[in-house]
Amino acid sequence: PQTIFRPVSWNEGGNAGPQFSPDGKHIAFMSNRNGPWQIWVSNVDGSEPRQVSFTQSAGTPRWSPDGRSIAFDAPFHSSIWIYVVNVEQHREARPIVEGLVPSFSRDGAWIYYASDRTGDWQVWKTGAAAEPQVQVTFGGGFAALESTDGYIYYSKSKNPEPEICRVSVNGGEESCGLQRVRPRTWASWAVTRNGIVFAEDRPNGQAELSLYDP
Repeated sequence: PQTIFRPVSWNEGGNAGPQFSPDGKHIAFMSNRNGPWQIWVSNVDGSEPRQVSFTQSAGTPRWSPDGRSIAFDAPFHSSIWIYVVNVEQHREARPIVEGLVPSFSRDGAWIYYASDRTGDWQVWKTGAAAEPQVQVTFGGGFAALESTDGYIYYSKSKNPEPEICRVSVNGGEESCGLQRVRPRTWASWAVTRNGIVFAEDRPNGQAELSLYDP
C-alpha cells in the first residue's frame, strides 16, 4: 500500500526533535520560529502550537510517562542543565541538574541524563526533586532510554554511529552486543514496545529506517 506523508508542523524557521505524548494526542518539538530554539507543544495534527520553554534556548524534549511534564536541556549559569516544565499548569520551567539529553524512567520517578562530571561522558539519573544523583554507566554513555523489558538502553558516546548498549535498571554489567544497531547519531533511535527503531545511512547515500526486534 502507498504511504502518505503529511506535514503536521510548519512555519518560518525550523522544527525538529518531535516527540509524541504518551496518549498520542500531542507532539513536543523544538522550534526557532520566534528566534532561539525553544520547546513547543501542539496537537498531534500540528494545530494550536504553544511555546512552553522560555529559556535562552532549549532542546531534546522528552515527555513524562503521565504526559504532564516535559524534560529538556537549556543553558543555565554558563552551563547546560536539565529542566522540567509542567505543560498542564503552564508553570515556568525549573532547572534540576547540570547535564544533557534527559529522558524519564517508565515509572516517572527518575530522569536519566548525560554528564561529564567524572571527566568523561556517562549516564546518570536524578530524582524528580534533584536528589539523589546516581551514576548509571561507568564505561561511557550518553543518551539513555528505559525500555519495558527492564533495561536502560543508551548510546555509548555522542559520536556519529554510536554503539548502543544496555544495562539493567537495577544496575550490573553493561551489554554491548547490538552490532546491527548503529544509528546515524545519538538522537537517531528510539525504544518502542516492539524493539529499537533507528535511522542509519546506507552505502548508496540514502537513509534507512529499521526496527531491531530483540
